[in-house]
Amino acid sequence: MVGHLQLACSEQLRHHPSSAATLLMLQCCSSAVLRAATAVALVTLCVTASTADRLSDECRVLKESGYKIALFVSGNDLITTQGFDGTEIDLLKEYNDWAKIGQQKPFKPTVARLLLGYNNNFIALPYTAGFLITVGSSKVFVAHHEKEVALNHWLPSEEGAFQFLHESIMDYDFGKVDPATVTFYNNRIFAGKKQFDVTIGKEVVDVDSHVNYTEGHHFDLTHGVSVAEEDKHKTLVGVIDGLKVVREECQLKTSTINDCFGGVCESILIGHSSYSKGAFCFAVNNCMVASGPKGLFDTILVVPNKAIELLENTTRPERRLSSSADGGARPFMSRVYLSLIFWYRS
Repeated sequence: MVGHLQLACSEQLRHHPSSAATLLMLQCCSSAVLRAATAVALVTLCVTASTADRLSDECRVLKESGYKIALFVSGNDLITTQGFDGTEIDLLKEYNDWAKIGQQKPFKPTVARLLLGYNNNFIALPYTAGFLITVGSSKVFVAHHEKEVALNHWLPSEEGAFQFLHESIMDYDFGKVDPATVTFYNNRIFAGKKQFDVTIGKEVVDVDSHVNYTEGHHFDLTHGVSVAEEDKHKTLVGVIDGLKVVREECQLKTSTINDCFGGVCESILIGHSSYSKGAFCFAVNNCMVASGPKGLFDTILVVPNKAIELLENTTRPERRLSSSADGGARPFMSRVYLSLIFWYRS
């Protein structure tokens, strides 16, 4: 609108070249342009306010709490550095935008189940998200069809940072496990029917008599409780600060993967059957936070803005819908595990 008024003023001045007419016209046009600019500013403010007003109370709380979303795609560790802004994140678009500027290797269908530990430590359990096929001249990504995947190694993070050194991969066969059910508490990975102590690097064989872990339940590190999902139409993938992170099927939004290498990007198509919606949506406390293609985004990790500490007197989690426990407190892991991260700026 301002641009059109400026153009109209120029035309008027061209047809009225006298100095008096020019002065009068400049005054009128300046006033009109100023009023138009003010109107545009007011409209912008109203739109911004309207967007903020549209945020639900649940989404507003998440935004103000400074939560971030962590991803692990194509063997790379990504995190939204500016936090959740209250609107749903298209996870594949996040990766695609990052790949244009940060990807130095061809895309590979490797993702990971990410777990939040204590004192800003993290664990990644990589697995194969699916496979690539060639159809004519196009590459197509096909997600794994089975609910369970092979989890046979894990990566520790550098102490206090979302950084993984892939050369420090730790071998351990958890077997076939649904990644959405894997959880962490008191320095132990709970995956399927197995428990693994990350401080000693061994499976927990002599399980404490207090331990009553049920697969599919998740630990809340903040409050030391074990939580189950009561809604049969949703899958619980985590709990943070007492808030459930749940997953359900939804329509695919972004349908191509950026395969970038050497400054050149190609597109890999997302293949899915007609009876599948093709994607998962993730919500925290009834606020939709993110969505992405199945296989690539079976789970997400919601990262709080403050580190969670392991209490020295921790013995077992409090009961909530189920009971689960572990032994005494130990330091999380040694600084011997250094790491590498690719930070994505959202």
